[in-house]
Parts: sequence; C-alpha cells; structure tokens
Amino acid sequence: MCKRIVIGLLHMSVITVLMAMLGTEAEAGICTNCTKQTGDVCTAWKTIGSTKYCSCWCTGSEICDNLILGLPSSTAACSVTTCSVFGTVGSLQCEDRNVLEENCEIEGIALCLNPQDKFNPQGTAFNLPGILTAVTGDTTCTKGGKCTNFAELDPEDTGDICNNNWTFLTFTAREFKGESCFCPGGYDLDPQFNLNAKCCNTCDRNMDGSCQQVYGDGTPACIRQFCEVNLSNYQRGDNLLYTCTRIP
Repeated sequence: MCKRIVIGLLHMSVITVLMAMLGTEAEAGICTNCTKQTGDVCTAWKTIGSTKYCSCWCTGSEICDNLILGLPSSTAACSVTTCSVFGTVGSLQCEDRNVLEENCEIEGIALCLNPQDKFNPQGTAFNLPGILTAVTGDTTCTKGGKCTNFAELDPEDTGDICNNNWTFLTFTAREFKGESCFCPGGYDLDPQFNLNAKCCNTCDRNMDGSCQQVYGDGTPACIRQFCEVNLSNYQRGDNLLYTCTRIP
C-alpha cells in the first residue's frame, strides 16, 4: 500500500525527491477553485472514520491541493499529507495507468532562462526520470471544519534539465500518476529515514515517541489518480487544473 512511499523516500539514487513545506518556491500557488468547493472538481474522495479528504492537482511545477472535511481540531496541527508523482514513460508498466512504478520518466516541458533572462513560453520538451515527492504538515482549518493544505513538487536536481547553463524555472508534466496519502495524526518516526514509521490516529504520543493510538495498521490512507492537462497555452505561473481519473 502506502509503505511504497516510505520505501521510495529512502532510495535517493533512484528517485528525485523534494521534501517541501509551504511557501518555499516562487512558482507556488493553489489550484484555483479546487479547495474552495466540494463539487465535481474533487473527483476522488477517501473516507477515514468521520473524516474524508480529496486531492486536486494543478501545474506549477505540480501542486497537490488537499481538502479535508471532518478533521478533529485536536489533530489538525499534526496531520500530514504526502504527495507523489509517478511517470508514464519507459516501459509497459509505466504506460499502464493502474500501476505506480518508480523507475519511469515524467513527460512534460521545462522552462529555462537564457543569459538574457528570456525563456520560451511554450517550454522545452523534457522527460524527468524518477518520481517527485513532497510532504506538507501545514494544515489550516476554518471554524466550519474545512481544512486544507497543499504541497508543491519540484525537481531537486535540475542540472540536466536546462542546457547551456541556462537557469531552471519550473517543470510541468503533461500527464502523470499521482498519489496523495493522508495521515491524520502524523508519524511517530520520520518516514524519510525509518521504514518502521507508523501513522498515528491522534497527536498523542507515548514516552518513547510511539503513537498512543495507531491509525489502522500504521499506514496512511491514499488516493491514486491518473492526471493530464493541455499545455498548449501554458504560461509560466499558470495553475491549470489537471483532469484526473481515479486509479483503483
């Protein structure tokens, strides 16, 4: 299940990983109208007891925008969402929309500044190897109980994206397989470094740091989707919504 994400975070030589918090990128934004409503924009919902959440995706590089309803106020401060993007190019498994494979390439475009600070608005075709992963724990809630958080997924190593020493601006995928995993009470250990990290159901911890109440079997609840967008009119900074269908 979602232990794949925990395991994947440890294979730094195989995947491209960015552990990001809110507001660290100049291109950051939220998916317009995604978390402002609960209509057909959110096509995939996951229920966790009395809590349910959904994830929308938009460009810039890839933004995972999450809406959480019914989350107890006592756990909002420690809840964590992990978002990952898997590629669709490289093998038959990669092309299979129902399979999340780490060793695939993410097909898309890169925007790079030349020495005169100019760039091609249409971008340059580029396939990014590996997966992108970001974690956000900055969950904010309204008095009505609607909570949101979002994370921006950017390549960590951009050395091969822009040629001729041009400056990397952003990378945007044409299509990808996305996975968002929600842990209502946060983890007892850092999942980046420990395979035994467990998802907690509440913020409460024992003296040794372990969960006082483990969520399920200790793995987070996940939503998987296949997402695509038309980039023909894409401009730097656009937060275009991806059209996503749920992966079983």
